Amino acid sequence: MEIPFRTGEIVCAPHFTGRRAELTRIRQAMWSRGRLLVTGERQEGKRSAVQEAFLPLQGRGALFLGVDLWTAEGPLDILRRLVAQVSTRWPRSTRLQTMLTASGLRPQVVDSEEDSRLTLTVRGVALRPGEASRHLREVVHFLDEMAATHPSPTVLALYRVHRPVPGFTGDSELLSQLMGETRHLSWILTGSPATGSAPVLPAKLVEQLQLDPLPREEMVAWIRTRLHDHGVEADVSSVRSLVDRAGPRTGHRIRLARAAYLRGLPRARVDEDLVRDAFADLVRESAPAHELLWEGLPPYQRAVFRAIAAGVEQLHSRHASLEYDLPVSSAITKAVQILREKGHLSLAHPAAPSDPYFGEWIRTHVLAP
Repeated sequence: MEIPFRTGEIVCAPHFTGRRAELTRIRQAMWSRGRLLVTGERQEGKRSAVQEAFLPLQGRGALFLGVDLWTAEGPLDILRRLVAQVSTRWPRSTRLQTMLTASGLRPQVVDSEEDSRLTLTVRGVALRPGEASRHLREVVHFLDEMAATHPSPTVLALYRVHRPVPGFTGDSELLSQLMGETRHLSWILTGSPATGSAPVLPAKLVEQLQLDPLPREEMVAWIRTRLHDHGVEADVSSVRSLVDRAGPRTGHRIRLARAAYLRGLPRARVDEDLVRDAFADLVRESAPAHELLWEGLPPYQRAVFRAIAAGVEQLHSRHASLEYDLPVSSAITKAVQILREKGHLSLAHPAAPSDPYFGEWIRTHVLAP
């Protein structure tokens, strides 16, 4: 059975919807060997948008390397991930393998069962300080030279660049240097910059494209169509209720749509009561993770989070301070900033829980009498 909604993975059409103008902009940057930073809050499908934009180019021989920086620990880790994206079917890949071998990095050819691609992986070796950065620079320059003679674009996509990687991200660190030194690669980056955080890259070095939440009615129409095409009917009001409960972020909406579809499949219908029950299911499923997250927050951040989840907008008011035992004004401001940087609060004003299921867990498990 095919489920019409996918979560927690990079998707393409028909599981991807909308973003025509944004896809055109990303595709133009790829074709023109540009430098583009795709920004937006989490769960807005930034990586999926990059993949969707690349598909027409793939059919014309373009090459794609995608590296996720989220758990990268430094240049050597990024080097491993980058080299693992190179197929031995690509032009000059044998020369790259020779270059890596000569550097003592011991590359190996690994057969991928998933798509029968041949990739290179770099085994961990002991390197002197700065050596990993030098090798990473050499590989990026090699890819740039390869891109200069390849008839279609070579796209280097770096995901989640908002996460600091020692020795790599920052205004004056290696990433900026590499983007300034290369001429033929298409650099496409994604990130979710938090309020108060330093810019990942100088504005003069990279253009920015903001992915805003998909329009409500556009999302409603798409979810209804996906449900109908997979044998489940839903009226407009029920799907609007679904979209409103899940909040503005695409990933949360799709997660609730998936849960509602699975609940509604036996009777081939989704209504507002079922949407409410599906939402409660997701809150219960996430409860263990929410408990761990809550326990890891300092008391002053918990107090602020409780007030925000309860719908308080004037956090600095005397009434809010007494009702929710809030800390002093400066600590409230600090808590909001930190919770935003961690991705727990939206960047909008007034602040709201970025995860609607976590917000509901706080209301039902923490604020309930």
